[in-house]
Amino acid sequence: RFLLVVVLLVTNLLNTMFLDQQQDTAMAQLSATSSDIEQLQHNSADNRRAAESEDFFDRTSAQLKNLLDNSAQALDLQDQLAQLQARVEDSVEDIIRLIVIFLLQTLVLPLATVWLCWQLFRGFWRRIRPKTSV
Repeated sequence: RFLLVVVLLVTNLLNTMFLDQQQDTAMAQLSATSSDIEQLQHNSADNRRAAESEDFFDRTSAQLKNLLDNSAQALDLQDQLAQLQARVEDSVEDIIRLIVIFLLQTLVLPLATVWLCWQLFRGFWRRIRPKTSV
């Protein structure tokens, strides 16, 4: 009965001492990457909608005016995509870190605590049980 309480207390203590900060950091970085991806998608969707709303002549004249600007924007877009790719690669590491933290929280720490309590109980039981000679 009391073993469950001990397991929960020890797991929570270890979680608070060692894992919470890493988990919060990984979650914050994943949220930032997600918002960057959403912003990039939103900007590209807005650009497509603006281009579709104009008629043919307006689009053609705008394309001729912005021919030089498009190359600069393309380079900027390529830079943004490269930065986004680097952030996504970093987010893969964060996802793996979160998986490891989850496995520690749900499997390793509780099982290690149960094993430790069992070893302590066995040692205590051997000390208080009188030795029998055969």
